[in-house]
Amino acid sequence: MVASARMGRLRLLLVVLGALAAGAARADVVFSDGELAVANFLTAEIDANEGGSFSTAPELNGNPGGALLVQTILAASTGSSQVIVAFFKRGAYDPMLDGGFASIDYDEDHKLIAGGGGGQATGVALRQNGSTFIVNLGTTPERDWTHTSGTGLTVESFEHVSGPQQVLNFSTGAPRIEVGFFRAVSHPASGGGEGSQTVAIDNWRVALVQACTGDTDCDDGDQCTTEACSGGLCRRDRLICNDGDPCTTDACSLGACTNVPLQCDDEASCTHDVCVAGSCQHDLSADATEVQSRIGTFLSLLERPPCSVETPQLKLVRKLGKKLRRARNKIGQADAALAIPRITRLLDRAGLLLVGARDALAKGETAGLVSPACASDLAAFLDDLHLCVQGVPRRP
Repeated sequence: MVASARMGRLRLLLVVLGALAAGAARADVVFSDGELAVANFLTAEIDANEGGSFSTAPELNGNPGGALLVQTILAASTGSSQVIVAFFKRGAYDPMLDGGFASIDYDEDHKLIAGGGGGQATGVALRQNGSTFIVNLGTTPERDWTHTSGTGLTVESFEHVSGPQQVLNFSTGAPRIEVGFFRAVSHPASGGGEGSQTVAIDNWRVALVQACTGDTDCDDGDQCTTEACSGGLCRRDRLICNDGDPCTTDACSLGACTNVPLQCDDEASCTHDVCVAGSCQHDLSADATEVQSRIGTFLSLLERPPCSVETPQLKLVRKLGKKLRRARNKIGQADAALAIPRITRLLDRAGLLLVGARDALAKGETAGLVSPACASDLAAFLDDLHLCVQGVPRRP
């Protein structure tokens, strides 16, 4: 009985201390994960009717660095069905010890990897007393990295999806809150077949924001956001840097927008590299004289140390030189020819000779006639030559 009374007084003291702390200006409490390692999260799957399943995997090509792939598989259904997967960051927030808060800001980057339609529904997920709540911030149909955010999210913003507790509690002294994100897919009332979507998520961030009395209370120190206090809640909007050009990567840094052109250079000498509608195109463009000149450059390299101070053994140099000279002659004959079938035949033969030179180089490396490093450099040159031959017009 004495121990129980002491615990009650301790709980009351913690609530009072939390209330006092809430009265003072406090910075946002931020949960974030730039790499999205699945080991850092607890997961919960919530199925309706036939439901489905999910899996996760690392994504090496994040925005930037590593990211997380989430695959959802929705089972075939004759009626409405849904699968929701919630991910909660390990280490819950305790309003009893750390005080309450007024609202939540949410940020993530996502990219649709596989599947169609709208991708997956996404947004913030919270769990309190074993009950899960979400705010749906939209879907993920974009094939390029796209930012999604929500600001000023209150308890009224959240939808209860499972568990006995029906309403969230952000106040001081409330039960612990687990913070995370969710993914969801669903069938309408008419049902549908099995479907799979895979979406990458990166740069996940949740901020627990205190109540405000003025705009200065909402300053998050980020020069790429504008802040305002409205009705005691902070509203933060990111500077919009989208220039409307799908061939630029748009970002904000230190309060200024940058719009960096997409790099499309494939380092091939005979392609014209351009960005069209957000995708790189590499159009082959070469003439016979140009290709012959490049073969001549390669032959000159073979006559002296082509790889810094290393010279391949003479046996390999002679074999490569013979094939390259024959290829150059075929291209010259094609350039002088007038009949399209003959031009095509000669250029195809030149291409095969270059493939043969590539094979001879690989065998020479295996036989120790050239070092792996030098073989790699020479192979890159040969591959470029072969690509250029394909770009020579098959007409007079």
